[in-house]
Amino acid sequence: MERNIKERVFLLFSKKVVNYPVTATLIKRKNVMVNILKAEIMPNEDGYMLVDVEGRKKDIEDAKLFLKQKGVSIFHVSEKVIIHEEECVHCGSCTGVCIPGALYLDKNHRLKFEPQKCILCTLCRETCPTNAIEIIG
Repeated sequence: MERNIKERVFLLFSKKVVNYPVTATLIKRKNVMVNILKAEIMPNEDGYMLVDVEGRKKDIEDAKLFLKQKGVSIFHVSEKVIIHEEECVHCGSCTGVCIPGALYLDKNHRLKFEPQKCILCTLCRETCPTNAIEIIG
């Protein structure tokens, strides 16, 4: 029996797509569970959603294909958050505001990032004293 997996993805909707019930269709027809973590969707405007998609690997791939066919751009969180190592001083300021624990200092006091925990709140970027954290998009 195939195990369920979970992927955290950032969905970018063009204003042409935003009025179509994408999330409902995914849940109803594509056999995946969708947990919306963060969203900004307005009628007739570009919008985005940060979601966890859970299901069998085949069903998740089918759901992503459906999204792409509908014109939704898909990004993994690791593609949205960039930590500039050459600028980071590993002070831990960002870890203090990272509510889900996506940023932490390892035993050698080096900054580590776990994108599967990130909710793209941008608090880390705002707190970083050296501007070493960049959020794309």
